[in-house]
Amino acid sequence: MNCVIWNCRGTGAKSFPGLIRDLKRNFQMDFLALLETHQEGFAAQRIMDKLGFDNREIVEAVGYAGGIWCLWKNNGRKIRVVWKHNQFIHFHILDCSGSWFLTVVYGSPHVAQRGELWNNLKSIGVSMVEPWCIVGDFNAFLFDYEKFGGSNNGSRPDRHFLDMVDSNSLVDLGFSGPGFTWKRGNVAARLDRALANLGWRNLFPEASVLHLPPLKSDHSPILIRTHGMVDSGARKDRPFRFLASWLLHDDFPNVVKDSWQSDWYWSLTTFQDKVAFLALMTEICLLALR
Repeated sequence: MNCVIWNCRGTGAKSFPGLIRDLKRNFQMDFLALLETHQEGFAAQRIMDKLGFDNREIVEAVGYAGGIWCLWKNNGRKIRVVWKHNQFIHFHILDCSGSWFLTVVYGSPHVAQRGELWNNLKSIGVSMVEPWCIVGDFNAFLFDYEKFGGSNNGSRPDRHFLDMVDSNSLVDLGFSGPGFTWKRGNVAARLDRALANLGWRNLFPEASVLHLPPLKSDHSPILIRTHGMVDSGARKDRPFRFLASWLLHDDFPNVVKDSWQSDWYWSLTTFQDKVAFLALMTEICLLALR
């Protein structure tokens, strides 16, 4: 199962459905969680209809605040909602690997409201005996080295977050790619992550987490593979064609220079991830040149 979790900071752009379809194709995505969607009601339903998934479960945004969209393919899995809250959706999943739980989180940017999130996750953990994974944007980090830049008087590791992790005996699944998933100005932090209990780690020993390029948001999407690498032979990429007319665009040199100066490509360790990165960078260049 391949899951992408992304704080996209809005889903209303005309290019957004196409971007999601490219992610689906490049990473054979089975489950998508979009956070901070900025859409509600009929407008939200209309956008989700364009994304090409069989099922959905949402927490409505309130104006431009919050919002969680979880969308998935059938693929023989049984996925049901156990608990829905304004900061998370808690799922039970039954697939060929067995029975397990997945909690998708969008932590409130307000410290006081995040306290309710930690308490609810601790309540889930008290009775959790099956494999369990928690993923999302927690709007908090655990250790000093997970933040770079900014004032020393600014945000600090959230001890209540750490207490929730310890209380539930969760482990960080690690990642490949750059160390920070959020950047604004000269400040960066690892706000997005995947945690799991030992039962989930034993169920999916080959599971991996990849930090993808940030694309249109100041958050990077994170890709979680429960069974390691995707079979590259199963994916049919569109052929890339270079148009000479792009060279006539005034900003073409800057677009190419900025794209290739990114350290994302060189931090990737597998051929497939590099190919997927190049496909996404090509899409970014095309959007920038329109």
